[in-house]
Amino acid sequence: MTTKKFSQICNTHHDTNKTHKRQLHIAKNIHNKLNRNKAIITQADKGKTVVIIHEHECHKKVRTFLSENNFETMLRDPTNKYQTHVTKTLKQCDLIFHKKTTYTLDTKEPCHTYTEGPAKAP
Repeated sequence: MTTKKFSQICNTHHDTNKTHKRQLHIAKNIHNKLNRNKAIITQADKGKTVVIIHEHECHKKVRTFLSENNFETMLRDPTNKYQTHVTKTLKQCDLIFHKKTTYTLDTKEPCHTYTEGPAKAP
């Protein structure tokens, strides 16, 4: 069960529905047990499975992955610089792309990457 699903179950108000009450009770028990044991539910890196893993182990795996793959901390986010360069290049390609097409190729708000990755499935 993901955090989104847990929140969905907790935030719906169906007090008369026995199934909902049972789901809510089970979800709260799972949530409390995870908090007591300092564990998290995360998506595995392969397939559509989820795993329960201790927080410190998850953070350790992420740090190991980052260090083994030569990731470096950057002082500034280079996204705006690259975005400006892409925009200028697209404008120079007016013979290849139509003006309306250039607008759709240019992403104004690119997504940020996440530092936490999925856990490896055994």
